[in-house]
Amino acid sequence: MYFLTDANYNVTGVVRKIDGLWRVAERVAQVLRDTGKSVDDLRQAVETLHRRREARAKLDSLPKLTKERQEVERQMADADRDLELAEKRHYDLTEPLKMRIAELKDAMWAAEQARNELCGRSADADLRARMADVQTRLNAARTQAGDMRRSVAEFRTWASIDRDKAQRSGFEGEAKAAAERAEQRDARASDIEKEVPALEKSIVTLEREEAAIRKQMLEP
Repeated sequence: MYFLTDANYNVTGVVRKIDGLWRVAERVAQVLRDTGKSVDDLRQAVETLHRRREARAKLDSLPKLTKERQEVERQMADADRDLELAEKRHYDLTEPLKMRIAELKDAMWAAEQARNELCGRSADADLRARMADVQTRLNAARTQAGDMRRSVAEFRTWASIDRDKAQRSGFEGEAKAAAERAEQRDARASDIEKEVPALEKSIVTLEREEAAIRKQMLEP
């Protein structure tokens, strides 16, 4: 259907267009009468024509699609070939390295075994006795140092809790007691901290002594 959307349209032209549609409608109606078909039959025929045109358009695109697919498949083949070559280069490079790593692991294990033998029963008895004494004292010093650090941390934590209680308490006596405990615990933590440097120095001395004895034990 035509609508008068422009004031400049020529009325005669519009009438001619409408008359043309009527003539087409009359011809369509005549064809339907001559063929014994209905409007539904015509609609189905038109829809079938549209589907066939769409199908033909898809068919016509097949050569272009085929050419593009061949190009993509060629690129895929090139990429697969490059990957295969890269994997071969990687294998050729890493396989000797893997074998060398295995050899090095075996050699390192043998060296560790040799260290154990030199520092073990085959070592001089006096050196073994001195090593045992140094290691006993070193282990004790390390344990003590760890205990002292934990004690400092615990005293600091409890002191913080006490200070918090002193600030929050609504009772003067309770607040005063909590504040005093906090001071005592902070003081205890400080006392322990003062002892740590000397103990750490002792540990360093023992570690050096241990290293010196081990060096002597490793001599043939």
